[in-house]
Amino acid sequence: MASPIGVNVTDSSQVGNTKGIATILLVVAVIFIVLFAGSKVMKLINGTLEGLGLKDDPTEAKNKETVQTGLEKETNKGVMSAWSPQYYKNAPGGSALLTVATAKALAKTMWDSVGYITDTPSLGEGVIKQLKTKTQVSFLADTFYKTYKVDLLSWLQNKYDTNEQKQFLASMLAYVKALPDYNNSH
Repeated sequence: MASPIGVNVTDSSQVGNTKGIATILLVVAVIFIVLFAGSKVMKLINGTLEGLGLKDDPTEAKNKETVQTGLEKETNKGVMSAWSPQYYKNAPGGSALLTVATAKALAKTMWDSVGYITDTPSLGEGVIKQLKTKTQVSFLADTFYKTYKVDLLSWLQNKYDTNEQKQFLASMLAYVKALPDYNNSH
C-alpha cells in the first residue's frame, strides 16, 4: 500500500497578513527614503540659490533684518536721530562739530562709495567711523543733504542694497548708535 502523501495546508489568512505587513514595511521604507532624499535635494537647491545670490544665507538674512530694524528705529526718531540734519542744531553750545570743508570732503567720499560700475562700501563705513559724536553724524547728514539734495540715511538705504553693502550699513548703524551725543571742545 502506498503511503499517503502529506499535504501541507497553510492558512490563507496568514499569507494575507504576511503580504500586508510586507507592504506596510515597504511603504514606510519608501516614505523614509523619499523624505531623506527630499531633504538632501532641498539642501542642494537652497545651497545653489544662495551661491547664485538668489536666496540669502542665514548671515545675510540677519544683516538685512538688522539693517531694516535699525533704519526703522532711526526713521521713527525723526529729528532726534543722529542721522537727521536737524539733530546737531539742538546740541549745547561748545559741542565739537566738523569744519564745513571736512564735512564736504566726507560727504563726497560717501557719495563716491557708490559708483556706476563698482561700489566701495568700505569707503562709506570709513567716513562714518571717522566721526566721534552723533552731532558730527548729523552735521555730515546736513552737509550731504545740502550738497546732493537727498537725505543721507535714505540714500544709504537705497544705494547700499547688496548683501555686502548691507553688512557695511549694519556696521555703520551700530557704530553711530554707540556714539556719544556730543562732546564739548572745552
